[in-house]
Amino acid sequence: MKLGKKVKKILVFGHSNIGDVCYDLIGIKPLREAFPHAHISFVTSLKAQEVVKTVFAIDEVIIFDKQGKDRGMLRYLRFIGEIRKNCFDLSIILRRMQMYYFFGIPVQIKAQEVEQRHVALRNLQILEVLGIKPATPEFGTSTKLSSASIMSKDSRMIGFSFSDEENKFTQERLGEKNQDELFVGIMPFSAWKLKCWPVEKWNELIEFLTGELKAKVFVFGKTGDTAWETDFVKRISKDAVSVINKCTLRQSLAIINKLDLFVGVDTSLLHFASCMQVPAIGLYGPTDHKVFYPFFHEDYAIVSKDQLKCAPCYRQSEVGPCGVKDNPAQCMIDIDINQIVEKIKTVYS
Repeated sequence: MKLGKKVKKILVFGHSNIGDVCYDLIGIKPLREAFPHAHISFVTSLKAQEVVKTVFAIDEVIIFDKQGKDRGMLRYLRFIGEIRKNCFDLSIILRRMQMYYFFGIPVQIKAQEVEQRHVALRNLQILEVLGIKPATPEFGTSTKLSSASIMSKDSRMIGFSFSDEENKFTQERLGEKNQDELFVGIMPFSAWKLKCWPVEKWNELIEFLTGELKAKVFVFGKTGDTAWETDFVKRISKDAVSVINKCTLRQSLAIINKLDLFVGVDTSLLHFASCMQVPAIGLYGPTDHKVFYPFFHEDYAIVSKDQLKCAPCYRQSEVGPCGVKDNPAQCMIDIDINQIVEKIKTVYS
């Protein structure tokens, strides 16, 4: 299907969760290059809107607040009415939903559910219906957006971009970098506590990074009021620089963009690190590393050598059949520090 100049307004209906949105965005670069003069609007949630705004090639972010202002059938219908008023020529539906039939958009393409395949590949596959076949998946240039490029909408400059204020914030947090020094980020937190890794093991990793590699380590994340998180913050090594609860999402991404290495559990920051071409080592247990690996660093996904039969459990009727809910699951506890050390040495051998 080739639409060419007929397409002037494109609607991309993305996910609401930040991690899913990360891979929704991977199709923006080839989409923009195929339709350089089209107006691209991206639908996402209130919490994910700021990360979508880091991608320069998107002209407009539309909020679909399913849990807030758009909650309920009447408000949903009102939202559909607003979409219809925009007179889009093409829509790409990346999330599960049925109501898109009522958007009144002439050409609508919906992603198909594909088992055992990375969601990024699924999102790229949908573009093939439009005759778009990106040779190499990428996000494009992440920084160095000049005023001239922004004004001309230079399609070569598609990718993550950050404001001068965010870049200044990053410089203040990172400080001066010594010659041959590594800046390493770690992300120990997840909304699913069973996807986390014990604080004792993180401290062992920090000791290796700061000792043997002479690295400067930054700990990311936002915490709630659970006992596990409270205890973790108290016990995390003082040899690392904590930016826990001290950064917005965009500020975290701006810092990660300047790092040399990122290690984290299966959560959004790990995937964004990979997409920004920062070597990203992911720790996996309850989720399937064959499906949710850091997309640009597939070989950097780590699972326990003695993987339990119940892992991964994310597709089972009950997540966490081991009975663990508010603490790291055994499949995560069983990941050995040496597995990560070996992988880091491989990266920097």
